[in-house]
Amino acid sequence: MRDVLTSEHCFYGAIVEGIKILVGSIKLSQATQFSPEWWISYNKWAVVNGIDTQHYDNDIVVIRLLEEVRGETNARIAMLSYSFLPLRGTNVEIVGWGILNNRNMSDVLQIAATEILANDACGDRVTALDGDRVTFDSRYICTYTEPCILLQFGDSGGPLIHNNEVVGINIGTCPVLDVVIHPAKVNIHLATRYYKRFIQDIVYEYL
Repeated sequence: MRDVLTSEHCFYGAIVEGIKILVGSIKLSQATQFSPEWWISYNKWAVVNGIDTQHYDNDIVVIRLLEEVRGETNARIAMLSYSFLPLRGTNVEIVGWGILNNRNMSDVLQIAATEILANDACGDRVTALDGDRVTFDSRYICTYTEPCILLQFGDSGGPLIHNNEVVGINIGTCPVLDVVIHPAKVNIHLATRYYKRFIQDIVYEYL
């Protein structure tokens, strides 16, 4: 167990020596630190393998750790779903260490229940707020619930969970507005189903 799936934008401008992966606890202050050996984004993987990407923006990356995460860390391997279909109203959970309502960073892992919003309805909602027509293809999963539960700084790269399986990776909220917390905003996630080939190739072939 040496691979971590997260969002690429968390690594913009980062260097290997400055990154630590915290494992084995829902409290950051009690977690075990691991260092990355390398990481690779979907787009870089596609170039190396001569794969024509359908979209330029693929905000996903796999990190390879320097050493194995062993049982004494109390870490559990995340099960990824490659078959989940984001049907409207399906209950899912957002997980992350993002900023709390009091604007402080959380030391304890936060979990919030929300629902799938169909991509066409998601596009309509964002378009109504933004003014320009916005659509979401099969790379994306949208979530929305009332009262609103929104991803915040620090939640990016965390998992979207359904029935104890990771079905997506947290990206952020949409649209970008001057008002950060807006009850009509939606959460955007990348679907593991769409990136199955990339994930499996890195995990099973780059040994």
